[in-house]
Amino acid sequence: MAVSPGSMNVKSTIFLFFSLFTLIDASKLNVPRVLLPFSENPPNFQLSADSGCYVWSSTRPDVIKIKQTEQPCSSSAGISAVSRGGSKVSVGVLAEDRLTGLTLRADVIVDSVHSLRIVTKTHELYKEETPEKFEVRAYDEQGNEFSTLQGMVFKWNIEAGRTGAEILRFIPWADSPYNTVPILENLEAEGKQGNKVLLEGIKTGSAKVSVRLIDSLNTNVPPASESLMVVANLFLVPPVAYILPGAKLKYSANQFRGSRVFEVTLPSPHHQLVVREELASLDQQSATLTGIKIGSTQVELVDQNVDAGEVVKTPTADLHVVPPARLEITCLPFKSWSVLVGQSYQLQVTVFDRESNKIHLSDNLVIDLAYDNGYIHITDSLENGTLHHFNPILP
Repeated sequence: MAVSPGSMNVKSTIFLFFSLFTLIDASKLNVPRVLLPFSENPPNFQLSADSGCYVWSSTRPDVIKIKQTEQPCSSSAGISAVSRGGSKVSVGVLAEDRLTGLTLRADVIVDSVHSLRIVTKTHELYKEETPEKFEVRAYDEQGNEFSTLQGMVFKWNIEAGRTGAEILRFIPWADSPYNTVPILENLEAEGKQGNKVLLEGIKTGSAKVSVRLIDSLNTNVPPASESLMVVANLFLVPPVAYILPGAKLKYSANQFRGSRVFEVTLPSPHHQLVVREELASLDQQSATLTGIKIGSTQVELVDQNVDAGEVVKTPTADLHVVPPARLEITCLPFKSWSVLVGQSYQLQVTVFDRESNKIHLSDNLVIDLAYDNGYIHITDSLENGTLHHFNPILP
């Protein structure tokens, strides 16, 4: 059946109206409410719509400055406070789509800064690792957070703990591995600091980082501070050990630094091993542990620069003092008892507990191997009897 042109025009009009209605219904601003501070260096906040092109304005041009990103219309605009202080002010920012008649609105409040708070992902920094980002956030008298502080000037300080302020240092944004906001680098070029900084741990210990606002319109804002710890990214070797009562075990440590692992010799002037005295004894001068009583515990590597009572992640290793349950003899290198006369092989003795966990073969362990010297000739043995080199002499 033929369709009349008039009918098609009606359908096209309905479709266009429906599409336009859907677009209008879906359009909205990225935030409905913005809180900006009075400041001699007023920060800029970006308002944007998810669709459409708008002409931006405010109900109080004397309070809020608007800069469209494009002319004559734009999907986004930057807003900042131009008022030089005073009491709290509420302003409406309007975005009008001249094509559809749609108007979007955001409520903007301008107020004085009442308090500061430092925000970070961790209060524990690893020595000589990637620097951590620290950010200051500001709040009004009711505890509402300001939407942005970019461009405002702050003064950050490292306050000495027991080990001194030299455990931390600031890293310039221009030298950092992070993608940075250009305004932070611009402030640094002027010898100033912004709302974010980078801190790197250079020695283990504790300290405080503090920040205060440098702004003639916010002179009574108290500084904010946070306690920090710098620790070495260490782990003990061996991480798990099964030993016999009376057996000796020497510990060492490895440190992650960047993408590499470095060995840390123990004993160290900055670290000390700790273990439950009823299960094992420790010789700090050689970092050697001796099993005493059957049981399980953890060996800790305690940083001497950390004050007692400070909560910090301590490298640990699991220790099990166990009785022997069985011996196992293996013929190496092929783990086969078929051997050739005149060739060289090894006999390895391994000790296991009742759960078949392999027991550490300490140097002071004594294992006697009985063998028929008419068939094999032992050429060399470890002093503790756990490995023997031999040659078969008769088939």
